[in-house]
Amino acid sequence: MKRFTISTLFILFITFDALTQSVVDEITEESAPRASELFIEKINTIGNSKRIFIISNENKLLYKGDFISILLDGNLACRALVAKVNDDRVGIKIVKIYSLSLWQKLSRNLDVQVLRGDDSYYYKKVANNTETEVEAETTPDDKGSIVSEEDLYNTKSIDELGLGDNKNRILPNDHLISLTYGLLAGKNKDGQNQNYSHWSGSWAYQTSENIFLEGFFGISQMQAFPNDGINAAATSMSARLKYAIQLPLYSYLMPYMGYQVVSIQLSNDTLTPADQALVADMEKNGIVFGATFMRRLVPGWFIKADVGTDIFAAGFTIEF
Repeated sequence: MKRFTISTLFILFITFDALTQSVVDEITEESAPRASELFIEKINTIGNSKRIFIISNENKLLYKGDFISILLDGNLACRALVAKVNDDRVGIKIVKIYSLSLWQKLSRNLDVQVLRGDDSYYYKKVANNTETEVEAETTPDDKGSIVSEEDLYNTKSIDELGLGDNKNRILPNDHLISLTYGLLAGKNKDGQNQNYSHWSGSWAYQTSENIFLEGFFGISQMQAFPNDGINAAATSMSARLKYAIQLPLYSYLMPYMGYQVVSIQLSNDTLTPADQALVADMEKNGIVFGATFMRRLVPGWFIKADVGTDIFAAGFTIEF
């Protein structure tokens, strides 16, 4: 009887252990992400810094706040956060790069594999690849880095890429306010050509996609003009129509044409005919042409230069 009991218990123990091991293996296999859990989406737009992407959401599986991974051929390229959702498109911000070589291959209209949530199963492949592991620890030096939780949910950059209604705008905001210092061409008391220091300010409004209407005002103080006993101030006012063109390196070119009026205010109205001729030569109005060059320093701030028939100037611009 004892032999039977011991043998029976031993057989039951072996059977239970095998069943338990089978169940554990099955749970482990089912808990690991599989290739079937990946879904395909298309990259629609990539920001200049290559840190902000707009991808499709055809599968309707992506929601704001989701952490996702982007893969190419089953290999992790980068980790991202869904920052904005708009119908069948989502804006994402890259928070980690697993492979620089794969990240650099990401381009517009490319179909990529997307994985929601935990990507540890695929990260093991990264950890087992020495070359890729080094790349995964490398953070590219660009202006699109994520520095705070607030930055992750800042939708301004997403709108800049066209997730909102103004998808074709190069500059997303309506207003550009500038302060510049430059040179205004004129004459001195001897009738010779002379450039005068000219402080100016301008305000441009985006009336339609990439088209700006700008108002410009500047002033110059002229000592001993038109003669030693009189000082003058030259004011310039112009209306300019500009068109924005995007250049590399966060830069923009805005060719313009407009109409300028330059007027002279004198400290003394007693003028000789020669003085009157000098003043008349300085006072002018007419059509002007030129171009504005802007380069982004940080979000919302630019350095700028105006080169045209009306003014040569350099300064700063704020967009809002």
